Amino acid sequence: MRYRWCLYCIVCIITFVVTNVGCNGVFELRIKSFSNELGREASGLCCGGVCGTPCRTKFRACLKHYETNINVNSTCTFGDVVTPVLGENSLTLPANATPIAFHFNFTWPGTFSLIVEAWHEPSSARNSGTTNGSALITRITDQRFCS
Repeated sequence: MRYRWCLYCIVCIITFVVTNVGCNGVFELRIKSFSNELGREASGLCCGGVCGTPCRTKFRACLKHYETNINVNSTCTFGDVVTPVLGENSLTLPANATPIAFHFNFTWPGTFSLIVEAWHEPSSARNSGTTNGSALITRITDQRFCS
């Protein structure tokens, strides 16, 4: 009887040591609406250099580790996503629009910093998937706790 109990304990210990634990999840960001009624870039210039030309608006979201003072130029630790052009100066996205998703395979730390930027992409850029050649319209930053 004692032999079986020892064998059972050894099997349990080996099972505990060998078992891999996987953590994964998705952080989703939904943009409901955006307003740039004057059609201007962050610099104050009109989009495309000509007033009256609408801004072709796309978004960049950067999810990173918690920073008390968010550095907008440092690496996006948890991911960086650029949307295609979603509309012009002002837009309202439908409730069923696909959210911006950050997939992760680690234990969520609970705190994070988020940078969301709106960009004007000139028609010559053709949805490049980056912000290269685009002009910043606006930027917001925030840090939160989310368990």
